[in-house]
Amino acid sequence: MELLRLENIRVQRGGRLVLDGLFLSLSMGEKVVVAGDNGAGKTTLVEAVMGFVPLEGGEIYFKGRKLETEQDFSALRRSVG
Repeated sequence: MELLRLENIRVQRGGRLVLDGLFLSLSMGEKVVVAGDNGAGKTTLVEAVMGFVPLEGGEIYFKGRKLETEQDFSALRRSVG
């Protein structure tokens, strides 16, 4: 079962494009490592998934449901502890 899906994620920070066209799909029980140089967008990716930074584009799905509102992201944050 797909747990999390990111489609065409685009995020700007401080006027700089940090994430552009990011796609990621994670299934239940799957483990993933996100690695990269300083400034590569690792923290921004996590903050975008958790709803802490606004998306310039793209969509995030959690358990098949599109996350659109602060309530949706709050539910996701509660589920991951």
